[in-house]
Amino acid sequence: MDIIGNTTLFVASQTSDNSSWRDCQIEFSAVSNSSSFCQLEMDFPNEDSLIAGSGTQLNIWEVEGGMSTATVEEVASTPATLFGTAVLPQKSDMPSRILINSVTCKPVLSYRVNIASDNANVTVQFDQTNAGFRMTQC
Repeated sequence: MDIIGNTTLFVASQTSDNSSWRDCQIEFSAVSNSSSFCQLEMDFPNEDSLIAGSGTQLNIWEVEGGMSTATVEEVASTPATLFGTAVLPQKSDMPSRILINSVTCKPVLSYRVNIASDNANVTVQFDQTNAGFRMTQC
């Protein structure tokens, strides 16, 4: 999996007046077609997993085609379908695993993630090395 622009640190943010926002793009490549379906999950194995953003709701959008060579502006203008939502756990609820949705496996699966609330001043941040988005093949 690649987080476009940074391979390990996931950051999504927005200001309460929506004058500034940062979505995050994630992409899973080299996905085996031998599995019937792929399941997108978020995993937070301990209370240090989530750096910022406990309780924040995220929207996860499926983006057709690969994004690894696209600019942020190109990705933001690419048609996307709402794939699922996830509410990040509170530290007291960890360890925690969140099932987002499943899809037929394809060689490349691309997603855009943003803060679901339109009027929140929020930053979500976690280190993908030990936590965060995972694609499970079933």
